[in-house]
Amino acid sequence: MRLAWRLDTPAGLVAMFSVGFLIRVLIAPYIGFYGDLRLFRIWASRLGEVGPHSFYVQGQFSDYPPGYLYVLWLIGKLSATPGYLLLKLPAILADLGLAWIAATLAVRIAPTSLKERLPVRALVVAAVLFNPAVIALSAVWGQVDAVPALFVLSSLLLLFTGPRSLRREIAAFMLFAVAIAMKPQSGFVLPSCSTPYTGDTCTAARGRSSSTVRSGSPRRRCSRSTSGPSREFRSASGH
Repeated sequence: MRLAWRLDTPAGLVAMFSVGFLIRVLIAPYIGFYGDLRLFRIWASRLGEVGPHSFYVQGQFSDYPPGYLYVLWLIGKLSATPGYLLLKLPAILADLGLAWIAATLAVRIAPTSLKERLPVRALVVAAVLFNPAVIALSAVWGQVDAVPALFVLSSLLLLFTGPRSLRREIAAFMLFAVAIAMKPQSGFVLPSCSTPYTGDTCTAARGRSSSTVRSGSPRRRCSRSTSGPSREFRSASGH
């Protein structure tokens, strides 16, 4: 546990991210799911030639929505025949982003007692960076699910933590929209995004009887916290 606390420092975190990145870079060029990576290479090359506006044409197979095509367009501009490492690089970088956002979310919603006993940030970073399934998906297989997942988790971070503001909520749903534009499966998380707007405070307000109101007791208003995680997250974390 002493080592884990040492990793929960700027130097320790840099070391973990560097090792996690190095592991992926060493694996990526030599193995991959040929069918998917072949399509990504073809799409990147075509996008580099004609751009996203002329990509969808009859006779050209493409089963991805336009969101991730902009990433492949950039790759196609960098190389006409990108190799495995370049094709996997967006997902590899997204793994690093996921580790940081997941750790930040965990630190913000974890109870103080837990953060005093355990190095939450370091443990969550390690759980993402060195998770065999996460490494296999991006660095081995070459799939890009980590990229929309990063946008989804960033959206949840804005919605459930920090001060409430219209600007934060607009940014959160814009990030979520980008994720859906990359992979529509991201939409399965949408019910979770509505949680701050359907909390039990509103239910309690609607459930107040008319007799209570007539008796002179003030009506309880639907309200949302202006700072910190939502009530659901506070309850789950022990606050």
